[in-house]
Amino acid sequence: MDSAQHVLSEHPLNSEPAPATLVSSFLTPTGSIFNRNHGEVVSNGPDYRLQISSEIDAVRMSDQTRDAVAGGPASPVSLSLDDLKQLPNRDVTTVLACAGNRRIEMNEEKDVEGLQWGGSAISNCHYAGTFLRDVLARVGVSLEHLEAKHEDTKDLHIHFETSQKCEEDDYYGASLPIRMALDSARPVLLAYEMNHEPLAEAHGAPLRLVVPGVIGARSVKWLERIIIRNREVHKVLPPEATPETKQAFLEKTPALMSVAEFPLNSEICEPTDGAVIDVSPTDAQVQVKGYAVGAKGTPIASVHLAVLPLPVPTQSSPFATRDPAVAFSPLHQIRLHASSLPSEAWTAAELDTGPASSAPSEQGGKHWAWTLFSAAVPVPREVLDAAQKTMDGEGRQVALVGYAVDAEGQKQEMQTMWNLRGVAEASWSVVRVQLREASDGAP
Repeated sequence: MDSAQHVLSEHPLNSEPAPATLVSSFLTPTGSIFNRNHGEVVSNGPDYRLQISSEIDAVRMSDQTRDAVAGGPASPVSLSLDDLKQLPNRDVTTVLACAGNRRIEMNEEKDVEGLQWGGSAISNCHYAGTFLRDVLARVGVSLEHLEAKHEDTKDLHIHFETSQKCEEDDYYGASLPIRMALDSARPVLLAYEMNHEPLAEAHGAPLRLVVPGVIGARSVKWLERIIIRNREVHKVLPPEATPETKQAFLEKTPALMSVAEFPLNSEICEPTDGAVIDVSPTDAQVQVKGYAVGAKGTPIASVHLAVLPLPVPTQSSPFATRDPAVAFSPLHQIRLHASSLPSEAWTAAELDTGPASSAPSEQGGKHWAWTLFSAAVPVPREVLDAAQKTMDGEGRQVALVGYAVDAEGQKQEMQTMWNLRGVAEASWSVVRVQLREASDGAP
């Protein structure tokens, strides 16, 4: 881990890199990958084996590459890492992110539960291993086989478990609907390599699950058990849940709310909130960098950036009735004001979609990796003149605002609905900075 990471907790380790470090390269170096843990790191020895089983009578399994043995719920299959490496090697470059990424922004609007993650609880890495569907096909399980037997798969879930001891349990587990887990359009991977090197222990070695497009909690590290069941785990609370009602919601929340696919999102990483920036009085510009991620692998088409003077006038908000605390929060009011800016106030950023291997044409039309963006955003004279001076009188207070648009024409949501756990924050990105006019016309 990079010593410069911001540590939110030491035991278990939860940390994230500086935003500027995060977007300094397309692939995230191992030392700059955020650490999200529910317990201490698991160490698996040389005798590691992956156990695959079913608790469903209709789903029987056997190792297809060995002598077929009548399988069933009581007959798990055990595979070594070498067994897995005999299967076709597959790879994907994808974002993995904590569900709480950008939580600190939602917390600024109204208090939420959980670790106060900034916008760096996200990474973009190249993973290699074998597809989950190839592994399950080896033990006789596939969607085609189940449907041919007229089995109803809509209520079946694949559970992924590790012996990591967590705050509230003796193991960590997550699940995916079997239709999603085995969908040929989503490269769900059992990975043993990361960024062209053996997977690091801190990030799940010897084997981890990688689920593109879904909250990182599903991508279980130190994977030891795969179990097919008729129930799911790890639910996400809806926006209307409160500390008093959350238990009732957990008991009735349907699977639809539980999968938690990431929405279209973008984040300004440089400059950071509170930065002081020197600009030319005759040609004021702010250099902006960040990342954007499409929903369900949809490529990013554009990212748009604007600068506006602070403070903004308070406006009526469509959120006022449902959630007045959010509606009148400074962040929401900045976004609301930016949403009414004319098109000429916005600057289109330059996009970096990475190497050809991560291009949509190589990934079945999907782009599971992030898109980095950068721009020199001009600061009009009228914006500087309208901005409130800083306490020392040497600077002006402005806000940078950004949003993304995907290849299907979908625009990033201006405001994410507040939720108690502060997950899936995907509002327009806002960074408040101070601009100082440099002397002699040079920054």
